[in-house]
Amino acid sequence: MTNNEFVLLNSKLITVFRQYGIREIYNPRQIIFTKNEEAQNLYYIQSGMIRVYIPYPDGTERTLCYFPRNTIIGEDAFNYPQRRIVCTDTLNKSVLYRCSSTELLQKAIHNPDLTLGILTFFMRKITLLHSWIFYAQFQRNEEKIACLLLPYRPLPIPQSN
Repeated sequence: MTNNEFVLLNSKLITVFRQYGIREIYNPRQIIFTKNEEAQNLYYIQSGMIRVYIPYPDGTERTLCYFPRNTIIGEDAFNYPQRRIVCTDTLNKSVLYRCSSTELLQKAIHNPDLTLGILTFFMRKITLLHSWIFYAQFQRNEEKIACLLLPYRPLPIPQSN
């Protein structure tokens, strides 16, 4: 699903962020949230690029991914306990809308389109994470390219006579 398709499918969800969320402007390398802090809010990225990373005790970091505009981050606000599992910061000047998970759910209770938008958002994230996990099993670039070029075809199930 492209970002444009996501925006069309989730226009109600994005409208809620813009209408009820708090607009925030972040400068480059500014932290949005950090690992282990309480997670109450989700963020709609109107513009900019967000980096998701994990810090290590020795001071090093591992970047997990980047999220562009028209994306929502912070879904761990729906987790229990509500704790962040990663850190995020901005790569460039970014505009985000912050909305609490509680308010988002309150709006969705009486709005089937918004509920569908939230579920679509979560399915998109699950699919994305599934792909990352699947392709991470291949160590060499040649293996990754072969996997991308050759579509997955399950083996036929033998028929018993």
